Amino acid sequence: TQEQAGFESKIKENVIYYQETPRITKLKEQLLANGIIKSKTDNILADTPAGLMTKLHQMESGTVITERGASYILDKSKAIFIRNYFKGKKIAIFYYYQKELELLKEVFGETLTTNFNEFVTTNKNFCIQQKTGSEAISLKEADALVYYSFGFSGKDFVQGRNRMTTKERAENNVYIILCKGGFNEKLYKVVSQKKRYNEAIFNKDYERRAKITK
Repeated sequence: TQEQAGFESKIKENVIYYQETPRITKLKEQLLANGIIKSKTDNILADTPAGLMTKLHQMESGTVITERGASYILDKSKAIFIRNYFKGKKIAIFYYYQKELELLKEVFGETLTTNFNEFVTTNKNFCIQQKTGSEAISLKEADALVYYSFGFSGKDFVQGRNRMTTKERAENNVYIILCKGGFNEKLYKVVSQKKRYNEAIFNKDYERRAKITK
């Protein structure tokens, strides 16, 4: 423990809001209303609470996996916001879905690495999947840890957040990037309390379930 090691290092969570694009807002509303978004070649299907929860989760961070299993980048505005907001800072970024890594690479370009040794020895930003980053790895080289996206496990969220802890700093800044009133804001309120977000909580958060649950 920190007490046994003779130091105290606190985690400060900072919630930062960005403006979601009208396109993503419209797609989410369509999915909530109908449980499906159709195109000529493929569909985004969310005809169960679990499916709807997953698709809203994906779409808010700019990607989606379709019914055929294809993954697409829908919108880069969240990643662009992070790049601009933390310009001049060395940050570590947690992502959740694999397609989000591709999105982040496109936005950050050469300033982003997934190689831990390169992160430690250069000024490049570091990108790592949340589940992996929740385990035994130190992100103390970063000025801040940024949650681009995160999963449904409160345990993973808190363990990942603690990767910033170091005796060299009394306070460690963790940033959670959300759109106001979105699904991920609801998700954050649960996982930040070390709880798991599940279908029962989702159904309470989204009471309009007529077409999905019948």
